Amino acid sequence: MRYQFQIISLLALFILGLIGTPMISAQIVLPPTGPDGCPADLDDEVDAAVEAFFDSRNDNVPGMTVAITRDGELLCTKAYGFRNFEEQIPMRSDSRSHIGSVTKVLAATTMLHLLETDPAGINSKVYGPTGVLNSPDYEDAIIQGTRRHFPVLDMAIGANNRTITWYSDGKYTIGDSLDLDSHQTAQDFEFPFGQEAQDLVGIGRGGDENLVYSWYEDGTYSVGTPSDLGSEIQNRRVDHSGDSDLDDFKSNGKHRIVGISIRPDGVIYTHYEDGTVTSGNVDSPWDLKSRWDGGSNGYVVSEDQKRTYDIVGVARSANNTSIVWFSDNRRSKGSVTDLAEDTGLETFERRGVTGSRQDQIALYEEIQIKHLLSHSSGLTRSGNGDDAAEKYAIDPDFYNKETNPIPYRYTNQHVLSTRPLLFDPGSDYSYSNHGMGLIGHMIEEMSGEDWYDYMREHVLIPAGAEAITPRGSLYADPTLDANPHQLNSDGEIVTESFPVHNHSGSTAGSLKGSAKDLALFMLVTDRNNETHPDVLLDGTLWFMENRPFPDMVPNRALGWAVVCQVQSDCFDNRKLWHDGLSSGENSGSAYIAKYQNYRLVDGTVSVPVNDINVALAININGTSGLSGLADDLALIAHKDRPVATPTPSPTATSELPIGVPSSTPTPTQLPIGPNPTATPTATPLPEAGGPTVTPMAPSGGDEMVYLPLVRR
Repeated sequence: MRYQFQIISLLALFILGLIGTPMISAQIVLPPTGPDGCPADLDDEVDAAVEAFFDSRNDNVPGMTVAITRDGELLCTKAYGFRNFEEQIPMRSDSRSHIGSVTKVLAATTMLHLLETDPAGINSKVYGPTGVLNSPDYEDAIIQGTRRHFPVLDMAIGANNRTITWYSDGKYTIGDSLDLDSHQTAQDFEFPFGQEAQDLVGIGRGGDENLVYSWYEDGTYSVGTPSDLGSEIQNRRVDHSGDSDLDDFKSNGKHRIVGISIRPDGVIYTHYEDGTVTSGNVDSPWDLKSRWDGGSNGYVVSEDQKRTYDIVGVARSANNTSIVWFSDNRRSKGSVTDLAEDTGLETFERRGVTGSRQDQIALYEEIQIKHLLSHSSGLTRSGNGDDAAEKYAIDPDFYNKETNPIPYRYTNQHVLSTRPLLFDPGSDYSYSNHGMGLIGHMIEEMSGEDWYDYMREHVLIPAGAEAITPRGSLYADPTLDANPHQLNSDGEIVTESFPVHNHSGSTAGSLKGSAKDLALFMLVTDRNNETHPDVLLDGTLWFMENRPFPDMVPNRALGWAVVCQVQSDCFDNRKLWHDGLSSGENSGSAYIAKYQNYRLVDGTVSVPVNDINVALAININGTSGLSGLADDLALIAHKDRPVATPTPSPTATSELPIGVPSSTPTPTQLPIGPNPTATPTATPLPEAGGPTVTPMAPSGGDEMVYLPLVRR
């Protein structure tokens, strides 16, 4: 019967589209008397588990809040350590710390609440004529970014003054600067292990051995030949600090680089989209700023200076002339600081590549809300407001991080116009703060409200968790907030002041709250309506907790990360979790987890922990040990519990927040509405040409994965 439920649920899922003070030991401070605390039979064990966590972190955690729920009710809330370490002010169970990326789960819940009244639902397009963000500004940004990164990746010039061009289809050619393929037809080339076309930042060629130097998004560089970019050195980092920590190569920001060129004598020039240039040397390719005392110069291009954002490649010829190619198939020559000093713009020829730029542009129109919520959109990891302000000439005296950040649409347009799409939407996974930040922007576009105001009204207040607020001065309460803390170079805890931001920030990670607040939120998203109403319909929660792309993105649901006990049985046996951290003046970390028939090992006994939620929050950066502590607390909460019937997965008769049309939906007709007009059954299957749903059965190839309980 269980597998029958799974078949129906899987079919439905397919059809529906888815400081300066001395170091002081952070001794445990018990909470005040009152409703907070744990049941007497669990209290000592909870304290012991938390003490072990503090020990594992070498007592470098100032303070902590802990909350546990069981069978739909709040079971335990406690506080430990200090919310202000310098003044030794004890943490309380309602003390708020910065929760970082745990914000993403709340944002996903808020978006899904909004989509319960939207005809297109999680299949809503983000861009394009039918997308939520459908203005011409987004279309222009997508076109500019595509032209900059496709199909030409970069150019370089060697000692023989020939131009080498690398293309996005894995081919390279040799020619001159106006006819890129005139001397050698397309030949295959290889990236270093693990690198792909979208990872490339820049290529240059030069030095005594006429080698090819390449730099990548992950902060590494390689050295090789035109046909094998890593034949000499692959994926190298360097020890900048002298203490064996390997760091990224030095630059003015690798995401801002538009071209890297190398003189025959090995001098490197790096040009950036903001009109600056730095210099280094092939003797130290990890430092693109080693010359000019680490400083920068300015440079200009032909005609409109904004053409810096259209640069495809920069190279240095054998006679020390700088040559620049633009995305509109134009080229100019000049000096390092005036790239058009010798010529105006001239047209260059290049080879054709299978697949057009229009095909690449069309990929953006395939991005849907479910891709953003599962980090499968292909968008870059993070945007940059400062870079966006530079490009769009936004007055820095009016817009600033503290009082009035630039509208997110500018950050979004900057990402679209300067970064490549990492993969086809839904085909892979890449954690994207920018993609989740877009969720907040889209909530505002769709609701007409500030994203936090909508979240507060529809999610937080119904949960009794309205104490969860954006960080910063606008929402600061010194009697409630835990100060952020950092460790100084001597390993001492330093108390920071509250950040001065007075705006809601981004849905990627700008909220603060206590573990109790987060536990209350999880209670209204647990499908346990016998004890309380949920903020989402049962079917919506079922969609939120299941993976829209189980094959390509096996560890992500909507908003949640997922650990499946067995990949083929991830409906009933799983742990949903998310962690978050903030650094600097916003330091704080959090961890939340839902256990759904998830097996943990207690000693030698495998225990299926079900309907238990754990929330943890600390007021310093670093999530190390939080996952293990959550597992420990879940096992403690499971002991001596009343026997309860596990909550079944929704079946075909469960209420689903889907407005299913009378005819069988197709993959392009996948609405989510406020109330169902019909419910899916195991038949009929989708029309021919779409994916098929195979009934699942136990597989001898799957082994039960037991995660050991780590006692510290």
